[in-house]
Amino acid sequence: MDNQLNKWFGNSDENFEATENQPIIPQIEIFAKSNDIELPEGWKVLLAKSVKTQLLKDKAQVDDSAIKTWASLFERVSKD
Repeated sequence: MDNQLNKWFGNSDENFEATENQPIIPQIEIFAKSNDIELPEGWKVLLAKSVKTQLLKDKAQVDDSAIKTWASLFERVSKD
């Protein structure tokens, strides 16, 4: 995801690097604000689509813990 964000933040002097175990959205918003970058309307959806495309294109490896976390989340959401 960092690579996708850095494409958006191309005019920034520094690259965005996410801090693990911290919510990502506030990190992105703080970075953009501190670098005078205006995020486009719907940026979260655009970013999600971009990351999905990149994952499918590169056939990126997703670690087992991430898969288990998402599977657990989807199970809880679909029980209702």
